[in-house]
Amino acid sequence: MFVDLHRNFYHALDYFSLQNLPLLFKLKALVKHYDNIGHYFQDPHLKAAFTFQNMYLGLSPFDAPATYSLLLYTELADGVWFPLGGMYRVIASLVSIAEAHGVHFMYNTPVKRIEVDGNHATGVVLQDGSFLSADVIVANADLPYVYSHLLPAKAEANHLEGLKYTCSSIMFYWGVDQVYPQLGTHNVFLAGDYRASFDRIFRDHLLPDEPSFYVHAPARTDPSAAPLG
Repeated sequence: MFVDLHRNFYHALDYFSLQNLPLLFKLKALVKHYDNIGHYFQDPHLKAAFTFQNMYLGLSPFDAPATYSLLLYTELADGVWFPLGGMYRVIASLVSIAEAHGVHFMYNTPVKRIEVDGNHATGVVLQDGSFLSADVIVANADLPYVYSHLLPAKAEANHLEGLKYTCSSIMFYWGVDQVYPQLGTHNVFLAGDYRASFDRIFRDHLLPDEPSFYVHAPARTDPSAAPLG
C-alpha cells in the first residue's frame, strides 16, 4: 500500500518517493498488463481471458498497468458473490443498519454546493437554499464534478478538466420469455481480434466492428431475479 493515504497525487512525480518507488516495481505499476501476462501464457485466448478484467475500470489491457491483475486474483481466489434479491439488497441492508444506529437519510435532496471556510468544509447548501452544517462531509459523486460544481473554484478543478478519463459502458436490462441453457450466471464474450477491438475504442474513439461484452444472467443463481412472465 502507499504509505500516505492523505496525500494527493496530481502528477506522475508525486508517486516517486523513497517509500513509493519500490512499490511501483513490486506492484508492476510500470508494466502493461497484457505484456506482463505474456510471461505466464502464450495462447492468445488465455491472455485475453486473464486481462479482459481491465474493462471493469474502463481501461484497455494494452494500456493499463499490470497492477490490475489483482482484479483477476480476487475473482479466482475469493470468488464472486451474489446477494439473493439482487445488489440492491446490499444497499437496503446498509440503510436498515444505519437507521437502527440513528442515521437519518434525506432522499431526492440535491446538494447545490459545499461550503468551505479556509481549508475546511463546514456544511452543504441544498438546492432549496437551506444549509446543513457538518463536521465531516463525504462527497461520493465523481471527483471532477465535486471540484468543478460543488467546491469553490480552485486550480485542482482546472487540472482535472485536462485529464484523460476512462470510458463508461452501455448497460441493457432485458427480461426475456425463455431460458437460454447455454448461459451461465456470468458470461464474457471477447472479440476475435482482441487488440483491434481495444484500439478501435481507446485510440480511434470509435465503436469496434466486433465488440466484447458481458452477459449477466442472475436468474441462474437467484430465480427471483427474473421478472414475472
